[in-house]
Amino acid sequence: MVKLEPLVAPAPELTTNPILLAAIVTFAGVLLTVVVGTIANFILARQRNALEKSVAEKKMEIDLRIARDKLAQELDAKNEARASSMRLRRIDSQRSILLELQDSVASMVRAMKDEENGHGDPRDYWEQNARFTIIITRVHDNEIRKAALYVRREFEEVSKASGDEAKRLNDIASQSLGRFLADVGDELRKLEAAEDKEVEA
Repeated sequence: MVKLEPLVAPAPELTTNPILLAAIVTFAGVLLTVVVGTIANFILARQRNALEKSVAEKKMEIDLRIARDKLAQELDAKNEARASSMRLRRIDSQRSILLELQDSVASMVRAMKDEENGHGDPRDYWEQNARFTIIITRVHDNEIRKAALYVRREFEEVSKASGDEAKRLNDIASQSLGRFLADVGDELRKLEAAEDKEVEA
């Protein structure tokens, strides 16, 4: 078997000088440490960047969710405030209409009585009747609307009668007028309570 000789023989000082050999080994160790450290730092940096990106994306997602929730809450609050304002306006409108209706019915009955007694102008009754007809269409409560129309009809029947029959019908109409006024008072108190509740909410 042929023994192969190395083409270049190692320098004798590398193998025989222990200090030089130790220096080479130390340098190789340092170089290896630097290379491994660099690679490790690179891997850690990539992992850190990926983690920071993930955290940033999560934070952005949370921030967007919070912003959407806040916007939705603000819109709900605005819508509720708008709805509450509309309810308060309706309450105030109905209160004014009911007070107008009370006054209209009283004025119409008074004009009717004056005409019956012969010292009233027939035009007063027709003017009050026209006013009543306009107001009654704006009343929301069906029962009060029916009661007001019933009072007008009963007093019209009184104006057509005479003697004891007129007195009897007048008593009935007066009782209906009292019930109507009491119903309007109850409705006004309900509106006031609804307004208080709306303001407190």
